[in-house]
Amino acid sequence: MNERALQRHLKKAQLLQRIEQQRVQLSNECQNWLDSTQTLDNSWQRARRHPLLVSAGVALVAVYALRHPRRLLRKGQWALFAWRGIDYASQILKKSSF
Repeated sequence: MNERALQRHLKKAQLLQRIEQQRVQLSNECQNWLDSTQTLDNSWQRARRHPLLVSAGVALVAVYALRHPRRLLRKGQWALFAWRGIDYASQILKKSSF
């Protein structure tokens, strides 16, 4: 074998090793992603199992929004504020438990 062919084979081996490392890293990151989005996926699956309830809920919110748009906006703001407060409190509790 000449020098160029040897260099080519060496470069190919290095690239294959790098690809294998990237595949392992991608597999680990994929598992982390699945773990972090599991609750959202479960909620989505639950909503998909009950399409009539979801459509009825959307219809009720739409009717309420047509009749009382300002109340709906205030309730939405309150719900967002409450959700962020609960999320903040849970983060603090998680940090203090370690």
